[in-house]
Formats: sequence, structure tokens, C-alpha cells
Amino acid sequence: MFAVLGESYVSAGMLAAVVMCAGLLRGFAGFGSSLLIVPVLGFSIGPTVAVAIATMLEGVATMLLLPASLKRADRRMMLIMSPCAAMAIPAGHALLVSLDPTLSNIAISGAVLTMTALIVAGARLPLRHSSAGHAVAGGLQGFFTGFGGVGGPPLVLYILAGEASPATKRASIITVSSISLSIALFSTAHFGLLTREALQGAAVLTPAFLLGGVAGSYLFRMAGDRFFQRVALTGLMLAVLALFTANLTRALS
Repeated sequence: MFAVLGESYVSAGMLAAVVMCAGLLRGFAGFGSSLLIVPVLGFSIGPTVAVAIATMLEGVATMLLLPASLKRADRRMMLIMSPCAAMAIPAGHALLVSLDPTLSNIAISGAVLTMTALIVAGARLPLRHSSAGHAVAGGLQGFFTGFGGVGGPPLVLYILAGEASPATKRASIITVSSISLSIALFSTAHFGLLTREALQGAAVLTPAFLLGGVAGSYLFRMAGDRFFQRVALTGLMLAVLALFTANLTRALS
């Protein structure tokens, strides 16, 4: 089963190590695991399989955090953003399956690089916090969830610009992500992305992802959120830059 992730057990083991690092990032930063999983797996086994695997892994992680988050989330924001995300997810999936895999890899890597740089720089999504702003941000989150499994950054950039408490912001991010990922799984199945290869890959990688998440939560309690987010996301940006360059070079060769 390991061989489904690569040409050899060594390459599969390396991918599992990447996924563990992604779980580590998720554990102490609260988001961002797909930013690492999708570009790396996409380069190795193709973007459509990578997005399906990332959606399943993220779904497991967010669902575990959902019950506690529902109590603190901004319900008005959630009720507006979630339907807009749901409508945009199929559009992202449709674009993903229609593009050439190499172009998809380049587009996903470029989008991830840009959004990661914005988060590292402390940027905010320039939308006014209103019903219209919730709708646009939800649509962006849904589209990028479908196209690259990377809907977290638009959501984070928008919610962090609000006036709510940090606990409410975190809970809102987790709640909207959970609802979007649930819908994304149905859309993934509709577009034929839940292949046997993707299901096997997710099954193999789930233990590594959860182990990384537990370790990341422990490190967060020791060192604090700000330090680790900066270090992890800066390293992530450099990794994605390397992958984007490799994808672009392969496309031009």
C-alpha cells in the first residue's frame, strides 16, 4: 500500500515525513498543513490525488476540533461564509480537473507561495467585515479549497482582520473550515477525485499526520503561538518557492 505514494518505499517514507511536518504545523499554528501537503504531494503523485488526500487529512483534523469550536465561533459569520464556500468549492474542483497537471501544480504552488508570504508578513484580506465581506471571503475560501485544498489562507487573512477575541477568531476559522471540508468531500467524490489511490494514500498518511499534530500541540504549549507560526511559515514559504521553481522549470523544459 505504501507504494501508492511513490515509486519506492523510500519516496513514500519521505512523503510521510512531509505529512508529519504538516501535522506539526497544524498542531502549533492551528492551520496551514495543506499549504505543505498539496504542493509536495502534487509534485510527486499529481495535483488531483494530492488535493483529495489533503482534503481527507484536513477533514479528520478539523472535525476533532469542531465540537469545542462551535461554542465560541461567530455564528453570523459562519452562517454567511459557509454557504458561499459550499457554492464555490465545485468551481475549484472543476478547474482542477480541467487543467493540465503541470499547469495545476504551478498554479497551486504559486497561490500557496503568495498566500503564505501574506500570512508571514502579517497581512489582512482587505475586505470590510460585513455580510458582503463574509460572502466574498467565504467564496474565496471555498474556491481555493476545491482547486488546491488550500482554502485556509483567505479565511485566516479575513478573520484575523476582525475585532473579535483570539479565541473567537480561532473557533470561527475551525468551524468554517470544518463545514467547507465536509462539503468538499462530497464535491471531491462527485468529480471522481476520491480514487482508490487517494483513499489508500490518506489511510497510510493519517497516523503520521495525527502524530505530527499531537507533537505540534505540545510544542505550542511550550513555546507559544507567535514564535512557532513565524518560524514554520517562513520555512514553508521557502519550501514552496523551491517547489514552484521546480514545477516551472519542468513545464518549460
